[in-house]
Formats: sequence, C-alpha cells, structure tokens
Amino acid sequence: MILLLNLLKNTTYMSAIYIKFNDPKGDDGFVKKGKLKIYFFKLLCFVFSKIIPRANPDFEGQFDYVEYWYVECDIESGFPEREIGFDAIGKAIMKMPYNNNYGYWTDNNLLLVV
Repeated sequence: MILLLNLLKNTTYMSAIYIKFNDPKGDDGFVKKGKLKIYFFKLLCFVFSKIIPRANPDFEGQFDYVEYWYVECDIESGFPEREIGFDAIGKAIMKMPYNNNYGYWTDNNLLLVV
C-alpha cells in the first residue's frame, strides 16, 4: 500500500490545464452606423462565405449566446486542444473540435503561458 501511494505521488497524470473565462464581447458599433454599411457588410460576409469554407458550420449562429468558456490547454505545448461554450444558464451549447467544426479558440494561434 505504501509503495502504491509513493508511486501515485511521483507520477504526473495531468497532461492538460483547464481554464474558465467569460466570453469577450466585441464592439459591433461600426456595423450599426447606417443601413448602407449594414447591407454592405452582410453582402461581403455572404460573398466570403461562398468562397472561404466556414470553420464552425454547426455553431455559426451560437457564438453570440456564449457567456463563458472552458478551454483545455496542453501543459507542454500551451496550445488549446478542446473547448466548451456555455450559455447564461450554464448549459453547454457548443463543444469543439467536433466533426467539421475546428473550434473558436483551438483554431487560433493562441498560446497559454504559465
């Protein structure tokens, strides 16, 4: 029994670090200034969405509803590996990467420095 406890103390099982943070809400003020700018922005998004494939096709409309994130980062590399987005009542509304969804935080060149 003592040998097993010493073995457990000397063995590191944790290969990831988990962080929780509130969703940083951006300012869309430049879009709300006029009807012509809104129309142009929507048209530009439509054209780009036809040319460039979407990174998260299953979750595109849900990013505005995320209140906080759980992100799993690899300890050795510092890169995010998995993420879960939660809404205001604490319900998980998206998990990524999943199927054709690359992820919001995992698809960016982010690095956790500890």
